[in-house]
Amino acid sequence: MERLPYNSETKREQPNPFLEQLESLPSDSARLLSKIIAITSSDFGSEQPKAQHTDLHPIIMDYHTWNGLKEVLAILQREGMNEADLTGDEIVRPFRAGLEECTELFNDLEQTPTTTKDVRKMIVDRIFATTHDISRKAIEEVFKATPLCKDIAYLSREIKRLMPRLERDARLIWNPATQKLSKYIGKDAHELLFKSRLLGIVPFETLRQLAKTEIHCAGASAVAESVACLVATGATRINFWDNGRSAPSNLPRFPAWMGGIEQLGLSKSHLLQAVAYMYNPYGNYQGFDGLVIPNEAKRTSPEDITFETFASTDIAMEVVHDPLVKTQIRLFMADNKPHTPLMFMADISDPIAAMEDPAQGNHFHQDLTHEEVELMSTPNSLDPGHVLTSVYHMLRKEISAENTMDFLAFRFGVVRFWSQPPYAANASADTVTREVLDFLQSREFPDHNLRSGETKRSFMPSLTPVQALTLRDITRQVFAFPTTQR
Repeated sequence: MERLPYNSETKREQPNPFLEQLESLPSDSARLLSKIIAITSSDFGSEQPKAQHTDLHPIIMDYHTWNGLKEVLAILQREGMNEADLTGDEIVRPFRAGLEECTELFNDLEQTPTTTKDVRKMIVDRIFATTHDISRKAIEEVFKATPLCKDIAYLSREIKRLMPRLERDARLIWNPATQKLSKYIGKDAHELLFKSRLLGIVPFETLRQLAKTEIHCAGASAVAESVACLVATGATRINFWDNGRSAPSNLPRFPAWMGGIEQLGLSKSHLLQAVAYMYNPYGNYQGFDGLVIPNEAKRTSPEDITFETFASTDIAMEVVHDPLVKTQIRLFMADNKPHTPLMFMADISDPIAAMEDPAQGNHFHQDLTHEEVELMSTPNSLDPGHVLTSVYHMLRKEISAENTMDFLAFRFGVVRFWSQPPYAANASADTVTREVLDFLQSREFPDHNLRSGETKRSFMPSLTPVQALTLRDITRQVFAFPTTQR
């Protein structure tokens, strides 16, 4: 679609329509409004400045030590802050919230044992005393079947260890993205509170594996909601590469703060890094304003990364737009990193995602022929106007009628984009996170791309038929409505 050019020359020639009103204001007010008028009327050109590398790592300082206090002072001086800029309530509020929730957890678990055996005994004894016609042994077998009692014991043990030292473990944290200084609970307490809301849903051992798993992402746009969900679940080591800038049409698919108009025009990878640190200031998240490239000869930026380095990780995720690069990454990994899992996702109308096994060579799970892969991986093998041919074949088993018609309109130049609904990004985040957790538990790959709802629904061990019947009998008695007498 042809767009009318922005006529900056005409705009500059327009007189200020508010001169008379400005002259009636006090000089300070007039200067402020004149500045706003000048800024909003300026021609900044059609090209955005190139993104500079931004260090968005939160600075974590131990204010209980003199060296830590000197770090705090250095930041305040560097940022030109003075006493008037320091608001006690705002700085301490995050710590108070953490302290309050830790206190609640401590009170909840104060009488709870700290060993698996004793926790199980407490639960079994109380259920046995409340029910009838169910043996103690049968109840015990149900609660031996999953790590629930083990994880309750861990929570009880850890909150009792951490509670007396919450103040000593607290840190001052400077967030470069928000330019805010906050006092917050320590790393162990923060992680414990995150785990507490996954109790009985995801085994803590799986969460420990997730925290140790390194994830590399090629792209920071379509993967943004998935990264946010993984970080919220407990991932602590994620790097992503994307040289794109945030645009208005991206916002509906971005998480929270990243999806605000104030972030438009900024580096997507840096914005996603900032979001990750907002969830977990103690993690290790790196955003690079660069591309994933085949080799050093293709480097155009110091923040680009080669296929070799990108694939040297525990899990790789690929959401780049270029179908040539998408195919080349798979061929490289099949030959050089066959045992590195590759996550693929597509936010089509009914989104898909799946973990690919590069060693199997079934790229995109589409049963592509050797000739098709050859065409998709060779530069200029397809007419540039037919780039969607490759994209279509990456999705051909799952693509819907509405997406196909969308692609056809793109293919014949009617529009220059294809649609990605915001609800698809949320569904992909659920699918990706579940698939990662499933893979960490089973180390098995799916044989096809998964839609929302096809992923593993429970991460706890399954009960045997007998245990399931016992659990049914327990719940029917424990949760029965009281009988009313007439």
